[in-house]
Amino acid sequence: MDHGPVQGKGDHDPQESVNASSSGSTSRTPQYGNREWWVVVLNSSKRGVEKYDVKVKEDTGSTVNWIHPHVIERCKLDSLVEACEARDFQDMNGRIFSCEQRASITWFGRGRITFQEIFFVSSKKAPIQMVLGDEFVTKYGRASEICADAPRTGDARMYVATKLTKEERDKMKENSAAHKQKSAEVIARSQEKASRSHGGETKNKGNSSEKKRAS
Repeated sequence: MDHGPVQGKGDHDPQESVNASSSGSTSRTPQYGNREWWVVVLNSSKRGVEKYDVKVKEDTGSTVNWIHPHVIERCKLDSLVEACEARDFQDMNGRIFSCEQRASITWFGRGRITFQEIFFVSSKKAPIQMVLGDEFVTKYGRASEICADAPRTGDARMYVATKLTKEERDKMKENSAAHKQKSAEVIARSQEKASRSHGGETKNKGNSSEKKRAS
């Protein structure tokens, strides 16, 4: 069982904290502080690279990264969202919820290093903007080392960090195409599995009818 951001009741401010529960437990100490950082999310379009400030927290109690649907919409990242095999997550209250969408997000923090990582799309009720999970923290380091202390879109130095080379733009397009192809394959497998399951049910019903007539 994977851990994910808490799904609270009613509407929440996406800037509030995130909670992820341990498997089989209904409470735990959150594996992050109350501190929030900032990252700049990049959206490459025909007009160039558009930049958006987004708040982020880290939660090593969550294996994967998370992004809120409102952030997807605000940063115009809808085209990057893809279907994925359903995965079950457990919130801090022990409730199980399923996630079936993810997106490959390109962003950077305080330095000039650009990251392109998979973020699972959270429920609209999840009180988050973006969350860096344990896999990212283990691989790259803590949010305090990578993310900015304040919004950067007003920082002139940011434009140096976001000036992508042709190779980087081509790589982003290549990754996007690969993710779309993989998404299509996942959907095709799911449909094929559902079709086989339906065919089996139809066959069983047919056998049952034959047995009744024979009796």
